Amino acid sequence: MFKRFTVILVSMFIIAALAVSICWENTPGVELYSDNPVTKPYRIAQDLGGKWNSYSSLRQALTYENEAMDNMIDVLDLNQAKDLIIPSSQGFDVAAKKFSVTGKWSYKTAQLVLEGVNGKVSVFLNGIDDVNLIGEVEGNGGVYILNFPASRFDFSKENTLYLKAEKNSVQQNRIFGWLWPEQGKITGQVRLEAVSETTIDLSSIAVSYDSAKKQVKARVKIKHHDMLEQGPWVLNGALTANQQKLAECVLPLSTNGKFEQDAELVFQVPTAHSWSPEDPFLYELNLNITNNRGGYDSLQLPVGIRQLGTANGKWIMNGTALDVRGQIISQEQDYTIRNQRQTETFLKNLKSGGYHVICFMGFFPDESWLYAADKLGVGVWLEMPVGFTASSKIPDPAVFEDLSAVAAKHPSVLAWTIAKGIDDSAASSEYFRKAGDMISGFSQYQLSFPKGPVDSSVTENILILPEGLQGEWGKLTYYSDGSANMVQPSDSKWKTEKVAVILWLICLVFLSAQNFFSIKWKYQELFNDLPKRAVRRAFFWCCLSLVARMGTLGAIVASPLFSFSVGTIPPWISYDFTWLKEVQNLPFVLVCILISFFLILLRLLQVGVAASAFPQNPGTLGLTCWMERKYGWIVLVGVAFVLTIYGMPYYFPIATYALLSVIFLPARIRGSWKAGGKHSRLLIVPATVFFGILITCLWHYQDFSYLIQMVLPNIDFSFQLF
Repeated sequence: MFKRFTVILVSMFIIAALAVSICWENTPGVELYSDNPVTKPYRIAQDLGGKWNSYSSLRQALTYENEAMDNMIDVLDLNQAKDLIIPSSQGFDVAAKKFSVTGKWSYKTAQLVLEGVNGKVSVFLNGIDDVNLIGEVEGNGGVYILNFPASRFDFSKENTLYLKAEKNSVQQNRIFGWLWPEQGKITGQVRLEAVSETTIDLSSIAVSYDSAKKQVKARVKIKHHDMLEQGPWVLNGALTANQQKLAECVLPLSTNGKFEQDAELVFQVPTAHSWSPEDPFLYELNLNITNNRGGYDSLQLPVGIRQLGTANGKWIMNGTALDVRGQIISQEQDYTIRNQRQTETFLKNLKSGGYHVICFMGFFPDESWLYAADKLGVGVWLEMPVGFTASSKIPDPAVFEDLSAVAAKHPSVLAWTIAKGIDDSAASSEYFRKAGDMISGFSQYQLSFPKGPVDSSVTENILILPEGLQGEWGKLTYYSDGSANMVQPSDSKWKTEKVAVILWLICLVFLSAQNFFSIKWKYQELFNDLPKRAVRRAFFWCCLSLVARMGTLGAIVASPLFSFSVGTIPPWISYDFTWLKEVQNLPFVLVCILISFFLILLRLLQVGVAASAFPQNPGTLGLTCWMERKYGWIVLVGVAFVLTIYGMPYYFPIATYALLSVIFLPARIRGSWKAGGKHSRLLIVPATVFFGILITCLWHYQDFSYLIQMVLPNIDFSFQLF
């Protein structure tokens, strides 16, 4: 009489899992736009932004892009590509795009420019084998360039570019980053460029001013791609303002035996005009490099002179104290603004509202923000993506050189957050020292929790407060666009169904009453092939009680997921919560059913392993339902669940369940002994899970130590779910 119920329970779990997989919808990303004022008239460029095909693996991408397209092979819908927009806010596993190149690319060097890479991206061309690998980029939001010979192209047909994305080392080293579901993404431009053998690296240009010598200095990085025999080269630079040439510098270059070399152009400017929020004056820097074989590369970009210092905690710009008044925006707000192409409009409104600094918290912005801030006179506060990291996992600041290089050519960049939520240790002090040396010339800060240990000997410390950041330098507040704090429909899905909790309690009371008034069937009835109707009825109610108990646990586990508002997460918590939004878009009942029947199968596994320790080796479901007689107190857990509606903490039901389990444990043990079984065998599966978790905790003990010392003291556990 037990086999039919076992099949039903297993089938329900399978059906629930299939239903979740069918109903699951990936959160659609928003397309991101960026305007880059830098012109490259002597570079052939092809913009690869727009529609891409998204896949779950490189093998699937290769199969569909080649076989399905070339041979017209029908592929199952589950294997077909999904549309993806790059650049966008959407993460991906593998993206593929077809493009064509003409013969004029054949005598040039090709370079792939990736902007806004967040994660580790491996790039393949016309295949997924090692020989097709162009290179790998481990990015944190900067600009990255991969060079490869034009011979890698297929000029006779379309080429296919494959991008494989995953988390980078910085994301993995954050607390529980190894467990957190996160995908790599590209939020900036993707383009191919055909360049000469020697080029000027756009991402590594820095401008400074020597007030004593009245000189403007431009540091430039020159790249030689394949050969070093095409020199000597001549680097020419001109500094102009209002379309008038102010100074010019010509610098002959010879090879240094390396494919990269640094050069410094010095412009004599007796009366330099410095940049400030009140007077955002910009020069134009024209650069070109030539050799005696006709090779030529040219760039033009706006630059400014920043003169910034600190005194008594104040920012001193151009000799005047600057009282900082700014706003903090999150990455989600950045996505919205860029999707609407409102970057400059946003900064104009910001400045007209009396603010003159914008802080990007939790992410590194697209460079279009920095160009717009340069032009409009808005100071920028940037952040290195180091936070929620144990001191033993703090990265080497050298991995952020690409970010500092991007910021170095923008006069609007005034300050950096070097790290947030870092504990006081020798490793953190060394990190602060190296990071400070790398971005010298900027105001530098670290953000800390109110109740956390902090090392303030290297950089100034700022407490993370609910209203923003403040210090002697001024104040930053969180930007609110009117919708940031609105509760989304998915967030309130379960809150609006409080009646269901009460109805579930009534169901628990009814099942408990049926079990109480049913016949008290004995252990020997498990081996009766033809039990009496009263026994069958008692078994039926015990089986439903098992489902109800696990359903209660499933609802307790699922309700926090649906009651938590993603919009209330502060921007300094730099984790990707896309997966939570996707869960909240599912029907609550479906998620609850999936969790409940998973717990039922876990319970059947626990009892099935222990069944051999009971007389006559009973069936798994029968023994489980026989033990369920001792769980009539689940009604009290249902009452605790209802009380959360009226002000009790969210953890009250699970605490009640744990307490009652301990109180009634002797009764369950005594019942097993009376039947002649060994109740201790029921600990095999829980003990296996416990030791598995323990080993994981020991393997990642730094994360748990950080959680206990830094995070938990700053969490208020008294908030409510309803």
